[in-house]
Amino acid sequence: MGMAEFPAKATLYGQDFCLWVDATVAKLRAGEFGKVDWEHLIEEVEALAKRDRRELESRLRLLMSYLLRRGYIESPEDY
Repeated sequence: MGMAEFPAKATLYGQDFCLWVDATVAKLRAGEFGKVDWEHLIEEVEALAKRDRRELESRLRLLMSYLLRRGYIESPEDY
């Protein structure tokens, strides 16, 4: 898909997220940094970081819970 086929960056983010991502990646790879929708890109990167942090915290809590149960409970039936 050529760059001319992408709608304007201001409207694309709200209309078609997947197409916005494709257009943003294409602009970054082409070195067209002046055409990148930086506001939304920063927002999405921050959201990904928050999501990953929450996921890690959740998995660590689950792991700690499992390890505590394994350490204090004698048989699997007691879980």
